Amino acid sequence: MARWLADRSLTVLNGPLAHGIPTWVGFRDDREMSSIIDMFLTNASLMSPRLDIASDLSLGSDHRLLTLSFSFAQSSASESLSDTTDATIHPRRLWNLSRLGEPDPCQLYQDTFRSSSAPLLSQLKRCC
Repeated sequence: MARWLADRSLTVLNGPLAHGIPTWVGFRDDREMSSIIDMFLTNASLMSPRLDIASDLSLGSDHRLLTLSFSFAQSSASESLSDTTDATIHPRRLWNLSRLGEPDPCQLYQDTFRSSSAPLLSQLKRCC
């Protein structure tokens, strides 16, 4: 894998941002097992990157929720939103969407989306 990544000029962000934190936890033969099998790869240098690995939002999956956030460089404040590179990248949530058919997970998704998107909505309102 290291050669494949190098040939494509890709970097794995898990190591420098969340070294040693497992992204998968499962049980086999009554033993807990863990591994780092979910990875963020990039070919770009990121400003202020942050990787969070949650253990409390799995919604029944054996994979943990990973959230990567970073910023872009500051540009002229007079530029419009479509022209600006000053945009904080808000965490992208990737979960098991089939669970949305169940009331409790659906409510958790909705609540998490509202709270996670609030800063972006506020920023968009200031730009318009």
